[in-house]
Amino acid sequence: MGVVLTYARTIRLLPSSKLRLLSIRLPRNPSLLSTTQPVSTTVRRFTAIPAMASVFKPEEARLPTALQPPVPPVSKFKIALCQLSVTADKSRNIAHARRAIEEAASKGAQLVLLPEIWNSPYSNESFPVYAEDIESGDGAAPSYSMLSEAARSLKITIVGGSIPERSGDHLYNTCCIFGTDGSLKGKHRKLHLFDIDIPGKITFKESKTLTAGQQPTIVDTGLSCPF
Repeated sequence: MGVVLTYARTIRLLPSSKLRLLSIRLPRNPSLLSTTQPVSTTVRRFTAIPAMASVFKPEEARLPTALQPPVPPVSKFKIALCQLSVTADKSRNIAHARRAIEEAASKGAQLVLLPEIWNSPYSNESFPVYAEDIESGDGAAPSYSMLSEAARSLKITIVGGSIPERSGDHLYNTCCIFGTDGSLKGKHRKLHLFDIDIPGKITFKESKTLTAGQQPTIVDTGLSCPF
């Protein structure tokens, strides 16, 4: 801890161990300091005032112990992610996806997820050819119908990756989710279309043929999970 010694406009910091009480002789007329003539002096007394020191020590600071949230009961279930190879044969792609779903269900999966654009080659030329009108019925949407039937017969929930969907004059990259009774639980149209243009390397724009969706989608799968 140090002390502060003040007089007029002068401030000095001196060690407290060396300061208690000082006597300083000052000339009555400071202008005479530069002369060699004797001058009368007067005694001014100063008291050393201890400077306040902070008791806070940053190096000793500690964060309070975080409170642990209560852990809800955990209900375990198995999820299957199906990786599919795609060909130019749509019927073959649908049959291949059905076999993958059946295999996943046979191994105990309650939730099965398919990849993006699994029933069609991934190209702007293919999207209009392989697109399905989901709202028109079975004949116009064989991929959709297969997923619904598989979910119902296998008693599982299916997140159907995505397929090209035709709706009026627009095409969408659409994901359909089916419950264990085969009903459509939700339908999501891709919001952020994949557009890339690297000069001299690759250029591909989904937006050339596809239309972006308008909103995010939240689906209650019916499966129990604490998070």
